[in-house]
Amino acid sequence: MERINLFIVIALALAAALMLRPAAAQSLPPMTPQNTLYTAIITSTPLLSNASYNPNVFSPSWKQYGLTYAYLALYNLSSGQWIPDLADNWTIQWITSGPLAGWVNITIHLRKTGWSDGTPFTCWDVWAQNLIQSLFFDALGNVTIINNYTCSILVPPGSFPVNNTNLIIFYIISNGGLPMFINYKIWKPLVDNISNYWNILYAANFGVGTPAEIQNGTAYARQMFQYFKQYKPQFTFPPPMNGPFYVCKVTPAEYVLCKNPYYWAANKIAIDYVVVYQFGSTAQLIPALKSGQITVYVGSFPPSISSQLLQNPYNHYALLTGAPGFGLYFNFLWPYINYTQVRQAIIYAIDINAAVQAAGPPYTPPFTPLNTLVSPAINPHARAVMDQYFQIAGLPLINYTYDPQKAAQLLESVGFKKVGNTWYTPDGKPFTLTIYIGSGDASNPQTMAVLSTIASQLTNFGISTSIYIFPDAAWPKVVTTDADKYALLFRYMTPGFSIIVPSLFPVNGYFEGYPINITHWNGVVQLPISLKLPNGTVIPAGTPVRLFGGNSILGICSSSAPGNYTAQIDCIAIYAWLANNFPWFIHLYTPYAMVWYNDQYLQFPPSDSWVWAETPSLEIGGPFWWSIVTSVKPKAAMTTTTTTTPATMTVTTTYSTTVISGTTTTVPVTTTVSAVPSWVWGVIGLLIVVIIVVAVLALRRR
Repeated sequence: MERINLFIVIALALAAALMLRPAAAQSLPPMTPQNTLYTAIITSTPLLSNASYNPNVFSPSWKQYGLTYAYLALYNLSSGQWIPDLADNWTIQWITSGPLAGWVNITIHLRKTGWSDGTPFTCWDVWAQNLIQSLFFDALGNVTIINNYTCSILVPPGSFPVNNTNLIIFYIISNGGLPMFINYKIWKPLVDNISNYWNILYAANFGVGTPAEIQNGTAYARQMFQYFKQYKPQFTFPPPMNGPFYVCKVTPAEYVLCKNPYYWAANKIAIDYVVVYQFGSTAQLIPALKSGQITVYVGSFPPSISSQLLQNPYNHYALLTGAPGFGLYFNFLWPYINYTQVRQAIIYAIDINAAVQAAGPPYTPPFTPLNTLVSPAINPHARAVMDQYFQIAGLPLINYTYDPQKAAQLLESVGFKKVGNTWYTPDGKPFTLTIYIGSGDASNPQTMAVLSTIASQLTNFGISTSIYIFPDAAWPKVVTTDADKYALLFRYMTPGFSIIVPSLFPVNGYFEGYPINITHWNGVVQLPISLKLPNGTVIPAGTPVRLFGGNSILGICSSSAPGNYTAQIDCIAIYAWLANNFPWFIHLYTPYAMVWYNDQYLQFPPSDSWVWAETPSLEIGGPFWWSIVTSVKPKAAMTTTTTTTPATMTVTTTYSTTVISGTTTTVPVTTTVSAVPSWVWGVIGLLIVVIIVVAVLALRRR
């Protein structure tokens, strides 16, 4: 009898101890140069407040996408394939019959992964984020939670490109390039309130509903969006994050990120910490790079600085395809520039490769064929689709290689004559050109090296060319009241860097009167082939069409085929062909971004690895940080120690604040994470209860 009583007492004590036991803790190893990435940001005001690491994409913060906030899926720019992240897999169903015919239903299966506080990442978080995104009219669709790890998204017609899996994945599954930044648990008060108005928000986001619902939803979204930007969810530092790392320390001098043990791929990541130094100026950054204090940094430097950094034998850089680019825009108010042959001749007379080489890295010559709107380097897969269209349609592109003889033939074909070393226009005047550039752009010596080389090349060809630097404050007067004073204007341009559907900029904006039509061209050209629109209308070949502005060919294509991916690509392909054959700009160079890395303590992939191709400059679903942290390995074995205690315990992890010549300075910071899955403790608890019941029954029998 006494033994049984004693047994019961022991069992009850064990049960009580188990119930009172907090989550077990697991320590990260001490911070060393072998397990830490050091990077930096330049900021005049250190990021310290909640908004700096709060998942609020509209507040000043360091772009930590893919590092502290994970994606459902990531787009691999190198292969054109998708990398499952928080989502393990998904299915796409196009509904072809019934009341929902034309809709698409996407079922997403999530991995067993977690926020850094141990909370599982579930479909409730996807549901919450969809509600938040509806406030800035970026809802994914109607999210239904099937269970914690399976959810479906029903999307109405017209909200996605028809029958194109890649675009469905990008817009829905990869969330249009946004990571999963809403944690339902801590955003619950705001999210639950918003959910009460989902019917009108849905109407406003997708245009599905009565006019009153759409109007009310729009007004509510705008009102709540302002509130959302100011909202501060309540949590105890550190904030829960679902990426490979989470913010575990913030000071005016640095951020410290710790590895998230609940991230599904945590065991694939050899790096335990990321330190982000907050420098106030480049003057602080350069010495840190020189000394090796910085492990990884995304930022380009001219050869004069790069050569200094490379004096450290452990410093290297990889080049990533960058965006935007820069170019020269033709001004159609300049004499004879409105002749297509003259614009083509000017391009042929320029050796762009030599001009860009005069600048040096990280600038590289533009893609060929020159003057199409999609760079094969930046968007190889979209460009391949367009090239196939060109081939099928019989629309070869012009490859504007350096060819002074071809340039001379084109000028002569429209009445120009060369006397001595000077080209004369048909009215007998010397043909000259003036290149305008703003003072801000002109402050870059590499840019001026490019333009000076081009001016010398054109002058040597027989077209006297000068460069004029105007003060930036004079914009937009330069292109309005002084519009006849420049032949070519140096300006920003983007060579179609969008991940899936190529961007049509520089056409967008500059050529629609906003901010200014810097070319002063009406954009009228002749359609090269008959174009059949999706609604059956045929525009015959040779029809004058506008490239931009009201009733443009782009507008006609887009409005007649909303959501039709094939029609979009066809339209963009026609656009690119026209830009190539009737050039209104000269794409000069694509600036590549430099990624500097120091391999004294860490082993990095080679500079031609796919890892470096995942350019952070695109900032859309690109797994740059993810590819870095999952591929970097320590060069030397690390020594780790783990401290354990029987019940309640706190583990102190040390964080290095400075690394110089392999030494560390440490600051104690406390972090607590779960070492044993909760289900294990549940099973143990159940066993104890069974033992108690058996003991009680045995006692009664006695």
